[in-house]
Amino acid sequence: MSEKIRVSSAFKTIEKIISGGQTEADRAGLDAARTAGIPTGGTAPKGWRITDWDGNDASDSTLEGLGLVEAKTSAYPPRTRQNVKDSDGTILFGYMESGGCRLTIEACKKEGKPYICNPTVKEFLQWIDDRQIAILNVAGNRHSAYNPDIYQDVYDFLIKAFKHEKTRQEIWKTCDEALANSITSFYSDDLDEEEEDCEIP
Repeated sequence: MSEKIRVSSAFKTIEKIISGGQTEADRAGLDAARTAGIPTGGTAPKGWRITDWDGNDASDSTLEGLGLVEAKTSAYPPRTRQNVKDSDGTILFGYMESGGCRLTIEACKKEGKPYICNPTVKEFLQWIDDRQIAILNVAGNRHSAYNPDIYQDVYDFLIKAFKHEKTRQEIWKTCDEALANSITSFYSDDLDEEEEDCEIP
């Protein structure tokens, strides 16, 4: 039988999603949050700087409408560090040896902030509870030959996670702990069956 997801009154609800606004993983986090009705924000480089699919510098002014603010500089590292500071924890998607992911992980370690890399949905939800994450920083790779589908993969992963989070919150509000644990054991089995569809390369 699959390991049960812990059910307790310490269930944490994600209250806000932030990111640096870069194409693909960052943007997928913001879009998934908006779809799920979760407030968004974060810090983007000055001028709303992003890198387009061709690897060229571009500007995305729509980030302001998603609640992001501009950093004082157009360089990427300052906004990466700021988003780590402003969050309770960071989830990273994609290739962890990329420059951006390495910098994000280094910033998390320096600030003493928790982070998780390419988790399953079940691992992610357990981490949210264990670390009491209210403000989540979404980071990861932009589009490349190594991650051609990363936007859709991250978006689908987060939407699935948000739906399960909402379900478990509803279970807890309407059941006593013993019944909630019983129901959630089935919920945990369902997550196990779905894992292959949720994994990020």
